[in-house]
Amino acid sequence: MKLDQQVPRNALVWILLSQLLLLIPHLPRLPLWVLGVYLFTSTWRIMVYRGQWSFPPRWIKFLLTAGGFLGVSASFGSMLGLEPTVALLLVAFALKLVELCERKDAFLLIFLGFFVCLTQFLFSQELLVTIYNTFCVLVLVAGLISLHQPGVEEFDFHPLRRASILMVQAFPL
Repeated sequence: MKLDQQVPRNALVWILLSQLLLLIPHLPRLPLWVLGVYLFTSTWRIMVYRGQWSFPPRWIKFLLTAGGFLGVSASFGSMLGLEPTVALLLVAFALKLVELCERKDAFLLIFLGFFVCLTQFLFSQELLVTIYNTFCVLVLVAGLISLHQPGVEEFDFHPLRRASILMVQAFPL
């Protein structure tokens, strides 16, 4: 893989942080094992980044996907309805981490994060939810900015500052 296609460390940290922040408001409606899936996949991705583990083979990805689908089906009793559908989306969102290999995968994960952010409004439209989701969008935009800085490897808050400026500029829209 070319060096310019790798996911920088700074971007990986922002992606992991945004996924955790997007998962938190859904936790009261989700089975606890979904949080376990996120922790497992994020740990796997960190170990891959450190070079201690390798990317999973196709059959393990298939088993994880099938296990997630069956787990959601068993936890909710059906795949019909809002809660199981959102739970399945969140499981797929977490499982995407194990195949996060190139920058294009990171872009897909961030754009999926924007969609996951919107799913919170299916359950509540309160002001605090809106403020929290605005913060989640800020972190997602910081991840997007950090993806466009491939030479930066150390984690810093500079992308968050840039994202804040962009969101303030976009506020009138």
